[in-house]
Amino acid sequence: MIRVILTVLCLATPVGAQHLEFVSQIELQSKQGNFGGLSAIHVYEGGETFLALSDAGRFQKGTIKRTDGKLSGGALNPLVRMIGVNGTPYKGNDSDAEGLAVDKAGNIFVSFEGNHRIRMFDKVTAPARSIKGAPAFKNLQNNSGLEALAVSAQGHLYTLPERSGETDRPFPLWRAAKGKWGIFANIPRRGRHLPVGADIGPDGRFYLLERDFRGLFGFGSRVRSFSLTDTGLTDERELLVTNLGQHDNLEGISVWRDATGGLRVTMISDDNFQFFQTSEIVEYKLVP
Repeated sequence: MIRVILTVLCLATPVGAQHLEFVSQIELQSKQGNFGGLSAIHVYEGGETFLALSDAGRFQKGTIKRTDGKLSGGALNPLVRMIGVNGTPYKGNDSDAEGLAVDKAGNIFVSFEGNHRIRMFDKVTAPARSIKGAPAFKNLQNNSGLEALAVSAQGHLYTLPERSGETDRPFPLWRAAKGKWGIFANIPRRGRHLPVGADIGPDGRFYLLERDFRGLFGFGSRVRSFSLTDTGLTDERELLVTNLGQHDNLEGISVWRDATGGLRVTMISDDNFQFFQTSEIVEYKLVP
């Protein structure tokens, strides 16, 4: 049986500048074998269905129920194993899927770390299609590769690694336009937070989810947004910084517009397949 458990969280939020205000969260539980490790999420238009992916090389579809605008339940579909270009399921080092983006046509793009690459799927049950990567992808650090992935309304892919190589070195943001990759922008590295998820919202801004891991003290999260121009990123805004342990290991982010016209930011946590962690869907709203 698949269960979705409602959890309640009351948080103080800042006032004044544009920020994210907590709305609600739910915990996902399932008796499916291999459930967990959810490292990215895409919420479809209307906010009632989502696609997530597991870093064990599986797709997870599901539905979301809201009551008075707050998450109140839902259901999970059976896990679907990702199929490689050669028609066989991904396994081992090839299955570490981390970033997810869905374009206007419904094509699904997935970035992988370990064997650093990007693949496209027509649907979750279809075999992958190869996407030519940047030569620099081969030199990324082990277990710190293409952690975040986003696609623009124009169909341009954007990706960046979890680590930049030095604490004072910015994160390179690559863009694929007309099949060619290049460094589109350099995102300032501020403090201990490292990129784990990205999305381009309906407002055209680039949203970046970052994580700070402090061992037994838990995880902290940060969300920044940037104006996405033809030539780079401008207008950096810090929208959210959570306390350590406030949420679990948030790794995926999806930005979408609700029925009121407001922007929602939905995030999902990776439980690392550990019994002492949880798979959460956490939702915030953007306050102007």
